[in-house]
Amino acid sequence: MPRRQASASASAPASAPASAAASAPASAAASAPASAPASASYRYSISQRVSVLVLQVEGLSWQAIEQKTGVKHTAQSYIRKKAKQHGFKPEIDP
Repeated sequence: MPRRQASASASAPASAPASAAASAPASAAASAPASAPASASYRYSISQRVSVLVLQVEGLSWQAIEQKTGVKHTAQSYIRKKAKQHGFKPEIDP
C-alpha cells in the first residue's frame, strides 16, 4: 500500500503543472534559437540576392543595384562573396 500512495503522490495534479511549466520554457528555448538565426540570417529575399548577382554580372554600379533592389552596398559585397564561396563563377558561367 505505501508504494501505491507514493506513486499516486508522484502523479498528483500538483506535480503535473510543475512538469508542464518546466517543459514549456525548455521547448520555447529550443524553438527560439532554431527560428531566430534563420530569420536573422536572411535579411534580403532570395530574389533580391539573385538580382544583385545578375545586376553585378551585367556591370551595374553598386548604387544602381541598391536603387533597383534595395540591397545596401556592404550586403551586395557579402552576397557576392558568399556566392563565390558556394561555387558561383560569373566569369565562366554567368
